[in-house]
Amino acid sequence: MICRRIGVTSASHCLHLEIPDRECNVKAEIRIFAYAVFLGLCIWVIDGLFFRRFMDGSSFIGAVLLEAPAHRIYLRGLVLLCLAVFGWVMASVLSRQRRAEEQLRTVKNRLELILGSAHEGIFGLDLDGHFTFVNEAAADILGYECREMMGRDAHGLIHHSYPDGRPYPPEECPIFASEADEPVRVTDEVMWDADGESIPVHYSATRIIDKGEPRGTVVVFRRIDQDELAKQELQRLRRLSELILTWAGEGIFGVDTRGRITFANPAAAVMFGYEAEELPGREVHPLIQHTRADGRPHPEDQSLIYAAFEDDDVYHVSDEIFWRSNGESFPVEYTSTPLRENGEVTGAVVVFRDITERKLAEKDLRETMRELARSNRELEQFAYIVSHDLQEPLRMVRSYVELLQRRYTDQLDRDAEEFIEFAVDGAARMQRMIEALLSYSRVGSRGGEFGPVDLTDVVDEALANVHAAVEESGAKIDVDALPTVWADRAQMVQLLQNLIGNAIKFRDDVPPRVEITARSRGGEAVVSVSDNGIGIPAEQRENIFGIFHRNDTAQERPGTGIGLAICKKIVERHNGSIWVESELGVGSVFYLTIPLCPAETA
Repeated sequence: MICRRIGVTSASHCLHLEIPDRECNVKAEIRIFAYAVFLGLCIWVIDGLFFRRFMDGSSFIGAVLLEAPAHRIYLRGLVLLCLAVFGWVMASVLSRQRRAEEQLRTVKNRLELILGSAHEGIFGLDLDGHFTFVNEAAADILGYECREMMGRDAHGLIHHSYPDGRPYPPEECPIFASEADEPVRVTDEVMWDADGESIPVHYSATRIIDKGEPRGTVVVFRRIDQDELAKQELQRLRRLSELILTWAGEGIFGVDTRGRITFANPAAAVMFGYEAEELPGREVHPLIQHTRADGRPHPEDQSLIYAAFEDDDVYHVSDEIFWRSNGESFPVEYTSTPLRENGEVTGAVVVFRDITERKLAEKDLRETMRELARSNRELEQFAYIVSHDLQEPLRMVRSYVELLQRRYTDQLDRDAEEFIEFAVDGAARMQRMIEALLSYSRVGSRGGEFGPVDLTDVVDEALANVHAAVEESGAKIDVDALPTVWADRAQMVQLLQNLIGNAIKFRDDVPPRVEITARSRGGEAVVSVSDNGIGIPAEQRENIFGIFHRNDTAQERPGTGIGLAICKKIVERHNGSIWVESELGVGSVFYLTIPLCPAETA
């Protein structure tokens, strides 16, 4: 085909070769020998004619053969013999040379025929990467004429870019990295045709070595058609599936519509106590699902593994058991998914995991939670009893000290009056702390029912409770539009009253300024209460929500140190969180999250 394109009629003409006829070669050799003998005879006759001229009376025959002296006859014979031997030697040499040329031309012709007949593209490169030969298939695949490609830079012409269009540096090209004894084989690259289109190819590149020295490279390539690409992708997916099945931590096995295992990955085999090759072909239900956890038989028609392909639906099971080969059971959760081929359900794929450790952890957690709940109830009861029972004797101590102060004021000196004042003040502070502790213990045990709570109304009630402090301090309170939350109303009032009271209490000489805002975030409200107070040191911000913990900068101000602990406990009861951001001398912002009312969430 390519030969016809360039105007010649055969492959031998493409290489400028003519294969000589063997009979013509033999005749040429005979002619050379005959010419040599004929030349010897001519010399013999000429010598005879010269001899006759100088010897009158001798006949031509006599001069040539009979009458000449013996030494002359010998000389003529020697010349004739030498010419005959020379002719024979020359004929032999020329014959061998012609045969060698004929063999070389035959090899070249056969090579050209092979290259021309091959369906794979084949081309050769010199050490500089230029084409030295190109076969017909290569030219056809790449959209060039053979003569167009000869001598051109192969990489720049057909291999200049990756499949995604990125430049392909020649130093990264496998063609130029090939070794003589290690051909490079590549299956996932492209070559570029004359139209600039990429062609997916397989190719191999092998160095040409002559007398131990590299002379170039031979590249054999084949275009990958769509079917082959699909097969490659299928093989890739199959290998990927095998890797997933092999290395997956979950057990995976397949079941056909007869209930027989079609495959099982190593993890499944280990959990069942079998070798992987033992499982295919066995019925899954009698093997691993024959009995329930309580020892009762597990009916086959109630198996959700089978239900997947019988109902053509996916089933998730979170609490069941499978059985091992040694007769032991283990808890599992599994998913059974119908398997379809050509639109028809042919079985199911089951993915399961051993949840023994999780079950043990859940059991430990349940026991811990029960113990914690019991401990919390005991602590709450203890706190309530202690705080309630302490109030009465403390009230009595305070009453009698105050009575002593009123009756004997005129009879006591200044030191005694001061001691009595300390006692009264200490009793009062102790009573406030007990009341605060009692309030703290009741947050969880005596909270009200949850329901829709308008935070605007809550803030109004809280401000009414601290009205005297607001008036006395000259505080300015700014309240933004607030949402309705799902909460315990009484505790919301207590929460915001504590935060507003702290904002007013912990201030410098400037009038307090408090701002209350809220925003929605997902299904919850983020409420912020900011002030221009004294601020909180960074190292104490994590501890201020602890019981009886007070900020170092607030030690001289009245309080029990339990208000923020109550706030935190209220927020946690509402499944929220509370935190603070603050700067010394500038102020603080307390943030808390409370679930929105379902109507507002919608």
